[in-house]
Amino acid sequence: MRRLRAVLSALLLCLRGAPGHASVPAPENVRVRCSDQRPVVSWDYSSQQPTNFSVHLSGSGTRFSVRTADHELDLSDYVWISPTQMFEYLYVNISAEQGRSQSEWRRSPSFSYKQYKTVDAHCRLKFPPVNLTGEGSEVTLSFVNPLFFYEELKTLRASAEFQFQIDTETEPQQRRCGRERVCKSSVDLPRDAEPCVNLTGRIVKGREQIVVELTDPVCATAPPATTEGLWAVAILAVVVVVIVISLLTFGICKTRAWVFPKVPTPEALVPSGRILRPSGPRPEPEYSSIQITGTRPRTVEDPESPSPDSVHVPAEDQALILPPGYSEYRDESGDSTRTETLSLHSSNSTDSEPEVSTYERRPGLLQMDVSGDLVTGYTG
Repeated sequence: MRRLRAVLSALLLCLRGAPGHASVPAPENVRVRCSDQRPVVSWDYSSQQPTNFSVHLSGSGTRFSVRTADHELDLSDYVWISPTQMFEYLYVNISAEQGRSQSEWRRSPSFSYKQYKTVDAHCRLKFPPVNLTGEGSEVTLSFVNPLFFYEELKTLRASAEFQFQIDTETEPQQRRCGRERVCKSSVDLPRDAEPCVNLTGRIVKGREQIVVELTDPVCATAPPATTEGLWAVAILAVVVVVIVISLLTFGICKTRAWVFPKVPTPEALVPSGRILRPSGPRPEPEYSSIQITGTRPRTVEDPESPSPDSVHVPAEDQALILPPGYSEYRDESGDSTRTETLSLHSSNSTDSEPEVSTYERRPGLLQMDVSGDLVTGYTG
């Protein structure tokens, strides 16, 4: 009786669950893409009703469950959660849910990042960007170590190392980067060969390995500019900057001259002759007493010439030839000459000064023409 009741109960449960599974279609074409550090599982679903999907990631003793309304899911946070999870045998189960009803489970292909794991899909990492420089048969390649290039591999940096292989036209060359952040290596190429290489690598952790491959070949680029080339470029740049600044300055000056024309200087302020500027301070004038002696020589009277009394003498000339007194001077030859003397003294002189003889006042003579009369003067 107990066995019969158990069979009947199981049959009832199957009958209750069958309509629910039949009413909700299951996901189709479940697949996994893991050609880089981001493994993604995706699927197709044809129902137009609002549907949620329950995703279970299963591995060797590990299970993760996620609910999503999308038709794909990034599994990076679950695959790289530990240093050993990416080397496990992994697969995904997906079921559709509509309300309280749930569809049947659909399983994805198995996958793993372990190189020699028996799975449906082997996951690989892409090679970091590679620089290949040099000329001829000697070239050098450099790239960032994948252990540092991929943040997802930080849990392996202390226990794994990176090894890679350089494939040329002759024979492959094995290299080891170890745990260095930047990997550098020289490459020997045949002289006539094209400077291109193919690279493959693997992250090694004990017996576990993850493949790192490069899909396209890498070709050498021109060598970096030398110091002389850099100096030439710098000098050329400075010359160009100086020329540009000079042209801008010339243009600005021309524009200002055109916009703000120069106002001409008034003609009344322009000097007409040569301007003589004193080279030093002008000395104060010194005044001294001057004595001028006028001499009128005897001449033969011309009956047609006018008399001396009828000749008009200007007032300024009379001051020189008409002194208050006159005297007669006899030279060595015995001829007597009437001499008229005018003494000029400074304003400070007085009548009490001693009288000087006519002979003492006779220095070197100076002949002057005053209104037609010959006058002899001298300075005291």
